[in-house]
Amino acid sequence: MKTDGLPQVDYSKCVGCGKCVKACPKRLFVLIKKNTKGSIALCANHSDNKPQIRKDCSAGCFKCGMCARKCPEQCIDVSSGIPVVDYAKCTSCGECIKACPDKVLVLAQDIIK
Repeated sequence: MKTDGLPQVDYSKCVGCGKCVKACPKRLFVLIKKNTKGSIALCANHSDNKPQIRKDCSAGCFKCGMCARKCPEQCIDVSSGIPVVDYAKCTSCGECIKACPDKVLVLAQDIIK
């Protein structure tokens, strides 16, 4: 757990078993391949209650959809309440990251070492 009370994956120890994904009642984890390239959301808060999102998350997605609108490849879907990227289409251009006012998106290749 980080100092902000949120879990953080130690990628040097992760074997990709998916047990954290299955066990987490808040659906905070998704399993992606180690060599995934493209943007990934650091928020798993599906709530529409914006004040509660800000209270619960330091990087909470407010569901504005800017990332999806600015993506030139149209590979981001926010219908589930958080940005979900189609990695088959994503080119890692970073336009969604620049567009996100809440700084929820990062490039997967920058955090998975």
